[in-house]
Amino acid sequence: MVFCRGFPLFFDLEKYKKDSVSFKKTVLDNIKLIALIEFLIGFYVLSFWAELILFPVLVFSTMLHAFSQADEKYRSVETLFGTILAVVGFSLIVYALYELVANFSEFARPETVEDFLLPPLLTFTYLPFIFCLVVYTTYEDIFVRLQFSLKDKWAKRFTKSFAVIVFNFRIKDLERWVWILQVRDIRTIRDVFKAWQDFRSMRKVEKNPPAVPKDEGWSPYEAQGFLKEHGIETGHYKESYGDWSASAPYVEFGDGLIRADIAYYIDGSCQAARSLKVTMNINDSKDADTARDKMLDAAETLFHKSTNHILPEKIKEAINREENLDDIYDLYSVSFEKDVWPNHRLNGYSLRFCIAMLEDSQKHQVA
Repeated sequence: MVFCRGFPLFFDLEKYKKDSVSFKKTVLDNIKLIALIEFLIGFYVLSFWAELILFPVLVFSTMLHAFSQADEKYRSVETLFGTILAVVGFSLIVYALYELVANFSEFARPETVEDFLLPPLLTFTYLPFIFCLVVYTTYEDIFVRLQFSLKDKWAKRFTKSFAVIVFNFRIKDLERWVWILQVRDIRTIRDVFKAWQDFRSMRKVEKNPPAVPKDEGWSPYEAQGFLKEHGIETGHYKESYGDWSASAPYVEFGDGLIRADIAYYIDGSCQAARSLKVTMNINDSKDADTARDKMLDAAETLFHKSTNHILPEKIKEAINREENLDDIYDLYSVSFEKDVWPNHRLNGYSLRFCIAMLEDSQKHQVA
């Protein structure tokens, strides 16, 4: 039982590194009402012949239901097998509740409480080990990277000791600090400590972001959440070889053979964001209509959040027609671009919508 409950957690180490919320989700999954329902269904098993017949039916239905979700034209098939699975699941719950009421004395035994509590208890006691393993593998990976990015051996030793003492279990902050070390020319212990001071200053600014004048750009920490309502949010705003940027992981959508995806980028300086860009890859022309609507929605939100104005009709028409456009609106340069991929077997292409602050020379020309 320990093996069955704990071994799968090893495959989630990378997920735990990237998202600490996964630890909370693992704990909550063991104490939700669904855990009790699953236990009841497993406690009152069907007869051998009933399970022998039901098992292949459920496997077949589940496979067809999953396959039908890949294409809109199979919507009726998806509905049919989704209904079958729902009916079977509901029937098993009703059967388990009936057996619980009819044979409660069989259920109300100390052994039942032990059987119900043991799996989540094993998970709870196992999670600290998984957490320590996540921390260990993170430090191991970072120390290997430092071997290549730091040349001075005393700087390497100091950095490793400093990381363990200062960051200990705060691996997200550790990763961000090591990123600064890797994009800078670190030669001495003084450079390492300077990177730590800059990281602390950056964290203070993130907790209390300063206001950015309208003619200088946007607060990068506010811009990170401009498209949050669309399920798109960037990672940390960080330095990379003198430039500052943040990017959101690609979010997939659509029903094409290769699904379309959308991402969001911020570029600027350490004080202000100067460019906001939405990029979309339509990997299968089947998703063209959905992608165009999604791009228009994202562009309208981004334009409104960044300028406090409604997206002009001229720009809306360019997006709807997928026509290239370069325009100036107030203090901003607005562009939309379509890039067709030559000889792509699924007729794929990309769309880009960008809002950027005008340069001083452009401001004078407009004036």
